[in-house]
Amino acid sequence: MIAGDRPDALRENRYVLHRSDDRSADEALAGFQRFPTWMWRNTVVRDFVEWLHERNARLPAHERCGFYGMDLYSMYASMQSVLEYLDREGPGAATRARARCGCFEHFGEDQQTYGYVASFGMGASCAPTRPSSATRPPPRWASKANGMSATPGRRRALRAGAAGDLPVRPVSRPD
Repeated sequence: MIAGDRPDALRENRYVLHRSDDRSADEALAGFQRFPTWMWRNTVVRDFVEWLHERNARLPAHERCGFYGMDLYSMYASMQSVLEYLDREGPGAATRARARCGCFEHFGEDQQTYGYVASFGMGASCAPTRPSSATRPPPRWASKANGMSATPGRRRALRAGAAGDLPVRPVSRPD
């Protein structure tokens, strides 16, 4: 897990898991386009990604290690990525997710302003106001996420995303 954008790191993840058309770590790292590219598109990360790719080649698919980003700066790109996936695999969930993401539209793609407004109570929060979906069974399409088997954690994340229970309030005031 890196402190980098999930959508950008997804390309490296596919490469290290041997699910990519990229022929090298350099090609896979081209997915990092946003600032700070120097943090991830450098020789240290390139060598690590190449090593992980080679290591994973010797392991069964279920034992391979991935390369994941945490979405610290890419809230809107991440929402778009989830919506595109849901469009393909769970259209009903995509419709619900779009409705729940609608409250972000008046902020454009300015997540800093949203965080400020939500943090200081200056406007409506986009945080869910209903009970969590944690007790609902995962949708059938959840096991197909990125072509990987659905681990319990991945099923919970997908279920939360489809239900709109993702943590959408990036900043909060101390009580």
